[in-house]
Amino acid sequence: MDTTLRPVAATLRIGLHGIVAALCGVVIARAWISTPHVPWPAILGVALVAAIYAGGGWALRRGWVTQWAIVLALAWLAVLAVSVDAAYLAFPFALLLGALGGWARLAIGATVLTTGSVAALSYELGWSVPGVVGPLTGIAVGVGVGLGYRTLVNAIAERDDLVDDLKAARDETQRHAHALGVMSERARLSRELHDTVSQSLSSIQMLIHAARQAANEGDRDRYLDTAQAAAAESVKETRRIIAALAPEDLEDGTLRSALERVAHRLATSTGADVAVTVSDQVQLPVEGEATLLRIAQSASANIEQHAQASHVWIEVVADGGAAVLTVADDGIGFDTGSVRSVGRQSFGLTAMRERVEVSGGSLTVSSAPGQGSTVVARVEYGS
Repeated sequence: MDTTLRPVAATLRIGLHGIVAALCGVVIARAWISTPHVPWPAILGVALVAAIYAGGGWALRRGWVTQWAIVLALAWLAVLAVSVDAAYLAFPFALLLGALGGWARLAIGATVLTTGSVAALSYELGWSVPGVVGPLTGIAVGVGVGLGYRTLVNAIAERDDLVDDLKAARDETQRHAHALGVMSERARLSRELHDTVSQSLSSIQMLIHAARQAANEGDRDRYLDTAQAAAAESVKETRRIIAALAPEDLEDGTLRSALERVAHRLATSTGADVAVTVSDQVQLPVEGEATLLRIAQSASANIEQHAQASHVWIEVVADGGAAVLTVADDGIGFDTGSVRSVGRQSFGLTAMRERVEVSGGSLTVSSAPGQGSTVVARVEYGS
């Protein structure tokens, strides 16, 4: 959204409405002053013009621009026949013509406004050059300003479309990057497993088969000892691969210490009061701890970027056969229903949900404007 041009366009639009309203008041006031009785024809005529003008938004939304403009012009001509002061309205209506666009409509409308104004002034005041040049100049200026307004509105619309396209392209790039990252990681893990664990298991299988076929006990023991050594090496390699997948914060400490580092970073960057509680009953494998840590990091990043929170709570408790992580804040919150309804789910929330679902767990996010937000991730002990 363009933050510079949009207020200008809104100001011009409000200004046009204000000019029409003020000039309608001028027409009624001058008619009242110039006649000894209540000028009902002028009052009713101006009221009709104002009502038709006010219905312009409704007509524009239904595509009835030309029909609406014709009715408005006829009503204005009727008021002009009663009060020459209605010629004042020709200028804002010229602005309106330029803003609506359409060269045929513009030419016909400008002709009607000019002819009507000049004819009314000539009938009332007599023929004169100023009586022609004045309305002609005013209407020309009004049409020019209206065309400028239309160009401005079109520029804003094009800018908004461009921004939407860029956002869509960015989201698509993120999805492709995520998919490529997943594929690359899968390929790397496949190579690691094939070159280490898979080959070790194949070797163990052949050694056990050889031990069963051995002719004497010495050969059988030798084969079994070799298989045992291969199994130990396979366990070592498996642990190495798992360690490589674990987040750096978990390499030299516990889940509690890793979450405390996350809390410290969040408190330092936002100034919020961040509390961490981890139950001693939580005993997750490394994969489960890595999942909860990643969820906490993503939730903290969202809080840092959007929440404007003064207090944050990070808690991990045991619940039956599962560990439950809760990250809550007292920030500005957001409308989760509207996010889902427009199909623009947050990339961070989507990544968190995918990560915990891969681990066989579940994720819930609750929030409301002005009521903070809460992220709850549940991971089973066996995941």
